[in-house]
Amino acid sequence: MLLVRAWRYRDVIAQLDFVPVISGAQNDKPHLAEWTSGYDQVVDDFKKKKLPMPGVAAEQASPVAMLIVNAMLLTGFDAPREQVLYLDRAIREADLLQAIARVNRTAPGKNVGYVVDYYGVAHHLAQALEAYADDDIDGALTSLNDEVPRLAAAHAALRQLFAGISAFTTVAAQDACVEALADERLRARFEAALKAFTRSMEIVLPSEKALPYVADAKAFGTIALLARRRYRDHTLFDVRIYGEKVRALIDAHVRSLGINQRIPPISITSADYAEKVSGLTSPRAKASEMEHAIRHHISEHLDSDPAHYQRLSEHLEQILVELKDQWEQLALALADFLPVVTAGRTETTDGLEPTIEAPFHDLLAQQLADHGRPVTAERAGPLRAATIDIVHLVRTDVRLVGFWDNAHRREQLRRAIIQRLDDTRLEDGSDLFDYAWLRPIADRLVELAKHNHHRLAASP
Repeated sequence: MLLVRAWRYRDVIAQLDFVPVISGAQNDKPHLAEWTSGYDQVVDDFKKKKLPMPGVAAEQASPVAMLIVNAMLLTGFDAPREQVLYLDRAIREADLLQAIARVNRTAPGKNVGYVVDYYGVAHHLAQALEAYADDDIDGALTSLNDEVPRLAAAHAALRQLFAGISAFTTVAAQDACVEALADERLRARFEAALKAFTRSMEIVLPSEKALPYVADAKAFGTIALLARRRYRDHTLFDVRIYGEKVRALIDAHVRSLGINQRIPPISITSADYAEKVSGLTSPRAKASEMEHAIRHHISEHLDSDPAHYQRLSEHLEQILVELKDQWEQLALALADFLPVVTAGRTETTDGLEPTIEAPFHDLLAQQLADHGRPVTAERAGPLRAATIDIVHLVRTDVRLVGFWDNAHRREQLRRAIIQRLDDTRLEDGSDLFDYAWLRPIADRLVELAKHNHHRLAASP
């Protein structure tokens, strides 16, 4: 079984070197010279370079995977990347503690160090630790057998999050879990439980004691990936929560399913988005995918046109409320709503440019409404004129090279906007905006301009 699992890594294993490091003596035989002189470079490569794995640059790689020593490098040897120490001779007291400490340093991708005790030196550990306080030595060395019950408990806790599901390896079960993870609180609990499970799994692998949990590790890793994509929640289920062994296990599994972890969730503007949705297994899954894809699209574009995308958001919520739990009808309604969302703003407002002037107009109109002055026939004309002038001011300035990095220029634009708004009068001579509102409104308009820079700079 071990050979079968190692087969996929045969090309990498063939490149690895197992190098003896021997202290030289005056009467050494010639064939020992390569191991007794010049070994500093070998040791340095072991400490600093990576193994020749896929993705590792040639200048950063070294085939030195294991150093074989007798009494050398057991004390004072600092190699944080060293993870496994194999002991096959008697070693006691301070030398034993020093040897164990070689694999107890932290390094990226390393959560634990392993001591493989072929000789039985762990029996001498208690004697070696007698000189230390209990608090200092607590957990200094833990048997792999002690981790197995923790793995079983973490596995059970993870499974219990999804009531009614007993087998997680089927597509239907995984889809059901992804749908359940629409609940943000459950997603947070799932992430914490998955992290505990995979951390324990990382420690026990590649021992055969981990084999009963391999299938579920693959399944839950897939569920996490699918949920991350479905809910566009990049704060959760980061692959960095997995150790290297568990990550490789999950990576290989999702690749076998035709899933690429590095491809982001497909956008609703993608040409094959409809095909992806049609491939989902149930109306509920389709509705969930479209709902969260629409939410993500709205959130990505909200800053470029707050009023328009806020209206889309409110319409989405209305659809969800009206068709709650009616999955087939909801999927159909969201499919009809998708083209409206992806089209962006198409309607004109009082003859203004839809994608350039209209967002500024609607932001100003919303500010007036928020202050108890909705746009009436009397206010519409002055508001339209102010919008056109402000967009002209903005267009002129944002085309300047380095404008957004120039605080003085940005402040000049704010002042020009404030002045233009302050000059806006109704027919009776009254102000359209109170002066006290103008600084916050100008700040919003400058921020809106920043999010529309590409349009403003490109427009005539």
